[in-house]
Amino acid sequence: MQEIKRIKNITLARVVAVFYAIVSFLVTIVVAISAIVNIITQGDFTGSIAVVIFFNLGGGVLLGLVASILIGSFGWIIGYISAVFYNLFARKYGGLKVEIAGIKIKDNFSQLAKEEKGIDPGATSVSEEEVKTGEINNHNNLQ
Repeated sequence: MQEIKRIKNITLARVVAVFYAIVSFLVTIVVAISAIVNIITQGDFTGSIAVVIFFNLGGGVLLGLVASILIGSFGWIIGYISAVFYNLFARKYGGLKVEIAGIKIKDNFSQLAKEEKGIDPGATSVSEEEVKTGEINNHNNLQ
């Protein structure tokens, strides 16, 4: 188990702001579309259906942009404050414990480097230093 001991305030603020902005924009578009459907099904308009659709979608997009900016700003503040509180509690009581899949990153990078240089990834005669410097004497791949 790994423990998240600290979260960078700005990072969490940015993520929450973007999430809030996207969700608020999508919600306003859904509301605009439902308003169009409601107006058309009830026949509660005069003039062209195209004008009703254009007006409501245009208003929905404009309202969505304004809502995204405002709600995204509030999301940034909420994310920042949340990170501050998390860091205070994590320092005093311990952070969240998460389990991360066992991936050996160093081994994967070495294998990728070997594959890029045309070496059999299973070759044991190649050292990590040889892969990094490009000075490879691969005896397993000689024909």
